[in-house]
Amino acid sequence: MLGKGSDAGATKDRLDALRESTGLDLKLGIKDLNTDMLVQYLDPLNPSDRITRELKSRFPTAPVLVFDPGTKTLNIAQTVALMKRIERGGSAMPVVMVNGSLVRPLPIGENPDQFVDEDPLFPGETLENGISVKNFIDWSKTSIEVRQFCRILLDRSSLKPQDEPQMAELQKTLEHGLTALRSVYKTTDLEFREQEAAGTLPKLRVKLNGKRPNNPFGSNRTT
Repeated sequence: MLGKGSDAGATKDRLDALRESTGLDLKLGIKDLNTDMLVQYLDPLNPSDRITRELKSRFPTAPVLVFDPGTKTLNIAQTVALMKRIERGGSAMPVVMVNGSLVRPLPIGENPDQFVDEDPLFPGETLENGISVKNFIDWSKTSIEVRQFCRILLDRSSLKPQDEPQMAELQKTLEHGLTALRSVYKTTDLEFREQEAAGTLPKLRVKLNGKRPNNPFGSNRTT
């Protein structure tokens, strides 16, 4: 497949391949290429790529990028179908079906990596390699259930995440996992079990507000 990286060299390789397949001088003709041709050579994770920028100019805000469920692999067929729908004057689709699963299309410039782990004790803040950037608690070895329990504990108690003695005591309990938390915080355990049964436990995922994570292995795509 084309596009083995998102650096300048990989961009040039894709443009060279596109030039060969169309016989056009891209310095003059890239704007004249049709959408489905450009999508074949799109690196969706590289917003500075010439092809990405050209498609962005055609679809500035419309959600047209479709990735295979749970992956960073661009589904070319579904993406082209959405773009053609909009070019014909149709409306954007909030969700599409891909391989039996519902997927939410994204605008050009966004990608599936933009949702990352949220700090259990600081709503809206991200964890960096599993570590809180606010009070430096290391959550990397804790289960999602432990993190969810601590968010509920924060929401329903007088827990102060920047109170060092209180956090030191919490960390001692964290070392023994969910069972220890349940033993110490019994009313929170009741709330946890009720939310678990109702399917309403905190997701603890947060959007990166347009930041683009590094993509050292380049983009992937499927036809």
